[in-house]
Amino acid sequence: MSLNPANISRDYRVKPESLPDDEYRLRRLIFMQHSNPECMLYGDDGELSCNSCDIDFMRDTPKEIEDRIYELNMLKMIKQHEANNDN
Repeated sequence: MSLNPANISRDYRVKPESLPDDEYRLRRLIFMQHSNPECMLYGDDGELSCNSCDIDFMRDTPKEIEDRIYELNMLKMIKQHEANNDN
């Protein structure tokens, strides 16, 4: 199920005091763009995480987020390649 802004609590906009405004805005945008049918996004209570991908957009470093997204995309590519070769 993809992220539907109409169904999300506005609590996801609660910015932790420790984050600069621009960094929080970027983290929130990456979180919203991450949505796809395989993801289980959680955005209540100031949280921004994907439970199926094990990414915490609030606490993980940008490098950790980048590495995890890269890893997941590579796994998808490998699965697609294997599926194409099985035919």
